[in-house]
Order: sequence, then C-alpha cells, then structure tokens
Amino acid sequence: MEAIATVTTKGQVTIPKAIRDQCGFLEGDQLVFRTTDYGAAIIRVPDLADLAGVVEVPPEKSGVPWEEIREQVREARAQNLIQ
Repeated sequence: MEAIATVTTKGQVTIPKAIRDQCGFLEGDQLVFRTTDYGAAIIRVPDLADLAGVVEVPPEKSGVPWEEIREQVREARAQNLIQ
C-alpha cells in the first residue's frame, strides 16, 4: 500500500488513515522512526504487556525484584563485565 503525506513547516506529518488502519496505529501509540538506505521505516512500539512471556526468565532471576536486577546490571557495567 502507498499513500502520500506532506511534511508541514513544523516537521509534522499526518499518517494517512489507510496506513494507520493497515498498521494498527491507534491514538496514543508511540512510533519509532528508523532510517534505512532508502528512507525511513515506521514501527509501533509494542506495549510491554504484549511482551509478557516472550523471553524466558532464567531460574536464578525468577522472583527477583526488577530494581535489584537493574542494580546488578549497573554494577556489572561499572566493572566492564558487560556492555
């Protein structure tokens, strides 16, 4: 599908309804604009709730509070163990 939109003087673009409908873009969705060699791709940022269960949690991390995991990552980065 193709549709034409015009960039305003403020750099804004209205995504044509046919494109919004086909892509499932809804009011309030956040979009990522990723440049390519040919222009740009627009991708809807998934709701974190949609990602629940997608990644398997290692047994040693199961039940660990999120803030504790973040602190462990900060410490590991500070020690240059991970990037």
